[in-house]
Amino acid sequence: MKRIAHVLAVTVLLTLVFATPAFAQYPPAEPTGEVSDSTVTPCQTITVSGSNWESGSTVDISLDGASLGSASVGPGGNFSTSVQIPCSLSPGTYALVLSGTDADGNLATVTSNITVLAGVTTAGTGANLGAGLGLLAVLLILGIGALLVSRRRRGEPQHVQVSGP
Repeated sequence: MKRIAHVLAVTVLLTLVFATPAFAQYPPAEPTGEVSDSTVTPCQTITVSGSNWESGSTVDISLDGASLGSASVGPGGNFSTSVQIPCSLSPGTYALVLSGTDADGNLATVTSNITVLAGVTTAGTGANLGAGLGLLAVLLILGIGALLVSRRRRGEPQHVQVSGP
């Protein structure tokens, strides 16, 4: 009985190892696409990447119908490239579209929304540094002027009038 159980266990193990196809995902994973920053400004450069595309193929990248370039897909089905947001783009939300061939050889598109802000933005503290520095310079000049006038007056002899018989 032990011998039968042992033979059965070995048979099952050998069947699992040699008769089972590779652990491929079915259905194959859909192509993906992502951007390094989904809130951008005109002229900004971002990174666009993706996976599960056909190895050796090309993925075309467009924003609102205008081509931003393309990327070559590597042996693992992945790609990554830098693209520049057009400098003439008005603020708003646009569709960034990746078009290419999926891992099975079928045409595929992946769409991501990109929000374009007006002009170049910088983080602000709410303080107007230029006006503050200007005021500081004026106060410094007035202080130095008052100090010089004060010293000059101390150096002058005092005229005292004496009245009397």
